[in-house]
Amino acid sequence: MGWLFMASPELIAQATQVSPYVEKEYSKPPKAEIDFKLHQSEVLLNNSPQNSRKIALEALYLASQTKHKRREARAHELIGQAYMAQAVHEQSLEHFLKGLDILQRIEAWERVAHIFNHIAVLYRRQRRYDETINYANQALRLAKKFDYHSEIALAHINLGGAYYFKKNYQKSIEYIQSSIDIREQFDEKTGLINSYNNMGLVMRKLQKYPEALKWYSMSLEVNSGTNRVKHMKSATLDNIGDVMADQEKYKEAHEYYNEALKIAQESGVSLRMMEAHQSLYELTTKEQNFKAALYHYRQYVLLKDSFMNTSMGVKMNNLQQKRRIEVAKKEKELLEKDIKLKRATIYRQKILTASATLGLILVLIMAFGIYRSRRFLQAQKVEIDRQNQALLFTQEEILSQQEVITESNEQLTLQNTKIMSSIRYAQTIQEAILPFYSRLKKVLGEYFVLYKPKDVVSGDFYWLSKLDRYKFIAVVDCTGHGVPGAFMSLIGFSLLNEIVNEKCNVDPSVILRQLHEGIFFALKQEQSTNRDGMDLCLCRIEEQKEDNLTVVFAGAKRPLYYISNNQLHTLKGDRMSVGGKQIKASKSFTNHTISMKKGDLLYLTTDGYVDTPNPQRQSFKQHRLLQVLDTCKHIPIHQQKRVFENTLSNYQLDAEQRDDITIVGVKL
Repeated sequence: MGWLFMASPELIAQATQVSPYVEKEYSKPPKAEIDFKLHQSEVLLNNSPQNSRKIALEALYLASQTKHKRREARAHELIGQAYMAQAVHEQSLEHFLKGLDILQRIEAWERVAHIFNHIAVLYRRQRRYDETINYANQALRLAKKFDYHSEIALAHINLGGAYYFKKNYQKSIEYIQSSIDIREQFDEKTGLINSYNNMGLVMRKLQKYPEALKWYSMSLEVNSGTNRVKHMKSATLDNIGDVMADQEKYKEAHEYYNEALKIAQESGVSLRMMEAHQSLYELTTKEQNFKAALYHYRQYVLLKDSFMNTSMGVKMNNLQQKRRIEVAKKEKELLEKDIKLKRATIYRQKILTASATLGLILVLIMAFGIYRSRRFLQAQKVEIDRQNQALLFTQEEILSQQEVITESNEQLTLQNTKIMSSIRYAQTIQEAILPFYSRLKKVLGEYFVLYKPKDVVSGDFYWLSKLDRYKFIAVVDCTGHGVPGAFMSLIGFSLLNEIVNEKCNVDPSVILRQLHEGIFFALKQEQSTNRDGMDLCLCRIEEQKEDNLTVVFAGAKRPLYYISNNQLHTLKGDRMSVGGKQIKASKSFTNHTISMKKGDLLYLTTDGYVDTPNPQRQSFKQHRLLQVLDTCKHIPIHQQKRVFENTLSNYQLDAEQRDDITIVGVKL
């Protein structure tokens, strides 16, 4: 969240009247009229951005006609803010850059720093966090140089937001706390609403829920006192709802989310409405209220499409490139003026030389001088003509490159849209074949699933079946990830259903052998160089008398972890994959039989969890996984997923995920 120009109800009521300041300071049009419109636009900005923009456009026209540069820049800034509030990012950046150009020329450095901060917020909303950090640092350097404390605080809050989304929470806390210190010192109440709220976001991310609620309450208290920022109140209520949802207090979460949505709709701010619909979609999905979830998901997608349009990033880059070309054109114009000045100087020298002729003897001397001067002038003219040709060629080359870049960007955007549509459809298909919550609950009882694809679609999948008195559960890691891995997962899922549900095979070792044969023949591995395969862990669970159960495990390069009698055990699978590099039409796999009791725990995994790197590119490794498993034996099964997620997140930090991750935990 960034700096917001907020207004109280009293100021809104004054929006249709000339402020006392304007009447006192400017007694004659057009200055008074321009300032009045700028005042109206600023008052309406947060609660009615569309009307704010219309009034600012009127002020811009008057300021440009009367050449009031500072007011013209302020109008551009307000128009940019209004467009940003409505998620129209291309036009927002265009007006910010125009205002920035004017302010730099008149050396209004405090406003320059302020627009740098606006652009930082704009890029953060586009999820371009490195650009956010770049512009926020430019604002910070300028603000520190001239001791603009408000802009220093705003730059700190922008840097805190960028590092929050880059998962560097320690840096985020440092910058946000710095902004709080400054704003408390100078009693900047509207800024404190923002800073308190953002500190609550970080505390919630670190699962420090009481601290998060403390900061959110402080933000609401300041907001209520000033009564200036409706849409920020919506954001804070939505964040409190997140804390309640994290703690499974779904009734309280509903109340906060619905209030947040109501306020967001009243203020007309697209970002806040999108956030509220997203929160309600996630909550109703957890409650299995699929009708409500579908409604909120559709509303969220409609708002997100306007807010996160992927072509905007390309257009914004083109705007920056256009600005650089305009700067080059201005430099060319300055060079041409310099050339004209040189020509005028040479011409004056020529006249002075001609008028200095005195007598016949001096005529010869002057003639020689004129001859040399003409040679010099011709050489300079040739050089000037050469420079003009070079400048024209450079200009044509720039225009040509600009056309090529524009065309390439359009083609890449179209291709990217088509590819992402196909991948999203593949994701829908893959999610549809995975066992639903109700099916898992009915067959397994108490369980958790940690399923985290590296890309949109995954090469990992988990499979469930019940046949007579047997329950089957498998976790499978296909060759590759993303789209290739997803295709392999569809083949594996189909073959497992055929082998167990249609052919009624119940022996795990036989199921793995027939799965290998199915892949071998489906991919024609005998006749081709295809070496795709799968690593998997398969368990058959059978209830016996009293509280006893029998578990039969067969694995292909994947172990089974289980906890029995409060002790952690590991069973290794066979050292060969299903399908893949070993070109044999048939393989033999080994069954391992375990006697277990109700309350014992099974863990089936792929290798994605242990292969996850930290920022130093060091993998998590199996010994750390065993430590997590040993810790979990004292924790209820429904809380263990959060332990696995938090442990991995604290280790990974901002390092990129290396592979798909799947862990299924079952309490017998």
